[in-house]
Amino acid sequence: MILYAIICRAKDAAVLVECSIESVSGNVSQAYIALVQYLKDNRNVVPSGKRRTFVQHTEAAARNSLGYDEDGDFDFWNFFEAVTGCSEDGLDYFFHVYCKGDVFYCCLSDDPDMKEQKVSFAFLDHVQTEFTKNYNSRKIDTAKAGAMVQSFSPELRSSIHHYNVNHVALSQDEKVRALTVQVDDLKSIMGNNLTLLIERVEDIDKLVDKSEQMKRDSLVFQKRTKQVHRKMSRKSTNVQVVLVVAVVFLIYILAASACGVNFSHCSSS
Repeated sequence: MILYAIICRAKDAAVLVECSIESVSGNVSQAYIALVQYLKDNRNVVPSGKRRTFVQHTEAAARNSLGYDEDGDFDFWNFFEAVTGCSEDGLDYFFHVYCKGDVFYCCLSDDPDMKEQKVSFAFLDHVQTEFTKNYNSRKIDTAKAGAMVQSFSPELRSSIHHYNVNHVALSQDEKVRALTVQVDDLKSIMGNNLTLLIERVEDIDKLVDKSEQMKRDSLVFQKRTKQVHRKMSRKSTNVQVVLVVAVVFLIYILAASACGVNFSHCSSS
């Protein structure tokens, strides 16, 4: 089952849109932002056009809510389980990543069967197609963090639902079965990047806050622009009416000077 999906720009790891199913609790996005930040700095790991799955294996261990192990040492996977709520012993989670152009299309699933994992990549292929239909490369390249949440998250949520409901049938599809995926242990990739990545998460949150403020400012600007436009339109209309009246009055003055006020001279001739 697909639990969570996120779309990030590759050059700066900016989160453009994300979505999770209702049953997922915790903050899964922090773990994915950590992975995407690593991929940003190591583009050869998942180059454009490639698909890759990273497996996070859970193990029985003493843990607390801050992600420290029983010896008091900071451990990434303890932290991951603390922020995601995914702490069931022996349950693996699969981070699927598809890179296309300068964008990472990602989702998290709990499917141990490789055929069902390939459904996750069929989902990412579909998401990539719909995303590029809605936004051109310039829009994607210049968008602020969180810019597509309102406009694209309904499509993302609907796609997650469709691929979850139909994942058994889709796993038998020949196109899905033909997908090739490289699978790696996520812990061997990400084990040394936690401190920097936590700081990165804070930066993302700040960017999202700024983007929301910019959106509000933009709406205010648009409203004021419309008000000014209406005011200028009324002013232009008034000027046109005055000009028409002035022209008619001028014509009347000229005609009256030649024919008299009641145009009697012109009518008698």
